[in-house]
Amino acid sequence: MLTRRTPLRSSRRKNTGPNGAIRAWVIVRDEGCCVRCGHIVLHQTDEWGTFELTDRGYQFHHRKPRGMGGGKDTNKHANLILVCPPCHAWIESNRRAAYEFGWLVHHWDNPATVPVVDFRRGLILLDNNGQWKAAE
Repeated sequence: MLTRRTPLRSSRRKNTGPNGAIRAWVIVRDEGCCVRCGHIVLHQTDEWGTFELTDRGYQFHHRKPRGMGGGKDTNKHANLILVCPPCHAWIESNRRAAYEFGWLVHHWDNPATVPVVDFRRGLILLDNNGQWKAAE
């Protein structure tokens, strides 16, 4: 009988996305709306911040892409925005414009210092504490 000396690799992909707490902060900060188009993707159901999914769906977009040197800052608040799937596809397909609007950030930039255009709030800065402020 043959026995395997090395364990089989897991077929599950490693989760490299943001943890649940950061996801929750991003959802609350972006008020359940797509940053690019303003559509409500998660509807707040009560005063405790409970959200339910709408039929549009949502995704967390990394402003500094993981494959471009995001490193330890990849899943920080300032690097993440809430978007709907059509807008996420648009950002990835129109990268030059996405850089101009701050939806993408160059690998040498710090996402916390690069303003982003938010459909509802205009030009804003995101910080790594889950907050935002108007850009000057």
